[in-house]
Amino acid sequence: PWRFSFDRITGDLWAGDVGQGSFEEIDLIVRGGNYGWNIQEGFACFRGSGCERDDLLLPVAAYGRSHGVSVTGGYVYRGHRLGDLVGAYIYGDFGSGNIWALRHNGTAVTDSVLLAGSPSHISSFGEDEAGELYVVGYDGWIYRFLPLDGEQPVPTAIEEQKALEPRGFQLRQSYPNPFNPTTTIDYSMAKGSPAEIVIYDILGQRVRTLASGWHGAGSHQVQWHGDDDLGRRAAPGVYLYRLVTQAGVSTRRMVLLK
Repeated sequence: PWRFSFDRITGDLWAGDVGQGSFEEIDLIVRGGNYGWNIQEGFACFRGSGCERDDLLLPVAAYGRSHGVSVTGGYVYRGHRLGDLVGAYIYGDFGSGNIWALRHNGTAVTDSVLLAGSPSHISSFGEDEAGELYVVGYDGWIYRFLPLDGEQPVPTAIEEQKALEPRGFQLRQSYPNPFNPTTTIDYSMAKGSPAEIVIYDILGQRVRTLASGWHGAGSHQVQWHGDDDLGRRAAPGVYLYRLVTQAGVSTRRMVLLK
């Protein structure tokens, strides 16, 4: 899963569950529930037809690769700026930047709509004390939802709020992303210091060290060709890349395609 959240009114626990290969899903979590990993993915059997699913819980919603590559779970909206979205679960996709809202009556989805497209890959959603929601982009910006004039009840725009770049160093979003077979990572240092760029899988296991040692002040660039430290091809999926410096640590996410 990539991002859990509680509905601040009902206490329901929601999760965005990154798929194994073909589908992303949204789950409503219940104690002791079996969500079928690795038997089912979305509403389908993972290894084809005929799987035993009597004791498995189905997702609330699922979508395929035509709509995105890696779900980012969000929040049930409980703010005031977008009154017609109150009670809707807001979530997005890291790769496509799509942002959706769905309503669930406890048994089934009663409404689902595409709200907006993010100008950046979506790393997370945030919620303030008033229940208003924000989109955390991998470009270092935070965005807020805005209704377009005459277009309520559905907002179709998000607005930049402020930059969140660490002092002393900067790690940029890899490009292209998603990618196959090669992606480029740009980063910079305000002053010279030891640093490293390391690739991790979604479980936090080290996959590849791309750079390690003394780095001078200025801009730097490395490429990842989708392989591990032994030269073996990495499996398709979501990966994290991390810049570690004496001034701090910055982590971003990328998607290796089949």
